Amino acid sequence: MLLDLGHHDPTETGGVVMGYWVTDLEVVITEATSAGPRAGHRGDAYEPDVEHDLQEIARVYAESGRRHTYLGDWHTHLAAGPGLSRRDRKTLRAIATDKGARAPVPLMVVVASWDGGVFAAVWCRPAGARRTRSFRIKVFEHAMGSSTRSRSATVAIDDAVVGRP
Repeated sequence: MLLDLGHHDPTETGGVVMGYWVTDLEVVITEATSAGPRAGHRGDAYEPDVEHDLQEIARVYAESGRRHTYLGDWHTHLAAGPGLSRRDRKTLRAIATDKGARAPVPLMVVVASWDGGVFAAVWCRPAGARRTRSFRIKVFEHAMGSSTRSRSATVAIDDAVVGRP
């Protein structure tokens, strides 16, 4: 995500996050994909390359032995903090209720280059929830195999606002 942030600066970018739920309150993000070649990058918005994202989801799912699934999306904010815009909230609601997404508790990771630093926030909105929630994350980064792009982050949710399906 950080490499993509620098590569597409001064425009927004994004991708999908893949991984698996450990418990109702802990999820492991094993991969964050890069934007596809047809993605739209603007200073104030990012439009995903849906075809590319679907191919990446299928690739990661197959390579993981069908263990790592789609968890949600990630994108950058350049001139604002890692909070959600109205559009971001609407996207989370749509993912949560889209049966084809198979992510009733979708995550949205926002990486922001803001106030002299880089910040990240993880948000979720379970299907049927009245509010979108943010939560603290604890990142345990380690190389997996010989690939330098493979990193893993464990996200520990600090209160029981999320129920895993």
